[in-house]
Amino acid sequence: MKELVSLGILGTLRRLWLSLIGLCIFPFMVYAQFDQHLPQGEWPGFFASQTPAPPDYSKLEHWAAHPFKRDHSDTVPTAKRKGIRIQIIPADTTQADVFFIYPTLYKKEGKPPYFWNADIEDDSLNQEIGESTLRFQASIFNAAGRVFAPRYRQAHLKAFFTTDLLSAKHAFDTAFHDVCMAFEYYLKHFNKARPFILAGHSQGSLHGAYLLKKYIDGKELQHRMVAAYLPGMALPLDSFKTLGPCRNPSELECINSWATYAPNTTPALNFEGCIMVNPLNWTTNQNHVKANANPGGTLWDFQLRPRLIDAQIQDNALRVHKPKHPLAWLIRMKNHHVADLNFFYLSVRNNAKFRVEQWWSKHR
Repeated sequence: MKELVSLGILGTLRRLWLSLIGLCIFPFMVYAQFDQHLPQGEWPGFFASQTPAPPDYSKLEHWAAHPFKRDHSDTVPTAKRKGIRIQIIPADTTQADVFFIYPTLYKKEGKPPYFWNADIEDDSLNQEIGESTLRFQASIFNAAGRVFAPRYRQAHLKAFFTTDLLSAKHAFDTAFHDVCMAFEYYLKHFNKARPFILAGHSQGSLHGAYLLKKYIDGKELQHRMVAAYLPGMALPLDSFKTLGPCRNPSELECINSWATYAPNTTPALNFEGCIMVNPLNWTTNQNHVKANANPGGTLWDFQLRPRLIDAQIQDNALRVHKPKHPLAWLIRMKNHHVADLNFFYLSVRNNAKFRVEQWWSKHR
């Protein structure tokens, strides 16, 4: 009987955990249990399928998160323990903006006639985006600025794995085109010379890195960027001309990125020479930061737990032990990609708000 109960708990835990941010898996996070979600067989080439209609960013419904409407990025987790205060600052009183690019959630069989890129009018996908990544990730930043998250024709998960490299390239190009159009529209119509944070995760971090290179790195706009938060992606240090990793909690015009793994686990990607910042001390050193320095992280239940998990940069990745939770022994994953942001929810939230304050102190 106990075994059956344990299996039931394990199944529930796994379903909740995987729904946390919608299996926003990147190529280095493939496990056998995820195979059922991947399309089987070969798809038609990119030009043999159809591409969904592009977004129109003058329409509010083509933004997944926007300060002019209520959405899941406006939420905050409940506090699991007394003494934690978490505040939502009204969007019109914040002193900065956040441009957030969500991760890969288009992962099941392509919906004919579209295969390689998501349809932004897909209601079920849009609901999943809201209930997962906007709620668990984008909401982290709503104390630092107004959150803008464009809907975009994200590349299907298969684009990371296929041998049809030309189709994959066109799929990512289509997605990045939308992100660029959204960013340009945001700058022209909403930014009003305000400082901004660039944030994302996984595929979102990939597009965020390209935005940095195209619009920000070494350009005038760099001086308005507070900082970038782009975890879950290998970002080589030599990819940028003037931008580099954030080396202390108050540094501006810099990049925060990390990839979260259990100790003694070999990442499927080589992160050597990539930006790796510890989101508990906001440095690139290899000091172990104990869990008691973590002000609060979240798991599948969206409850904020202080001292949830530790962190240490080691062997070209961010290493963590199992979170402090009664059911942590059920977690078997060694790659904690899905929790890159959630494990450090309050630390990232506090730091983003603090850097905005530092930006204004410097520029007033």
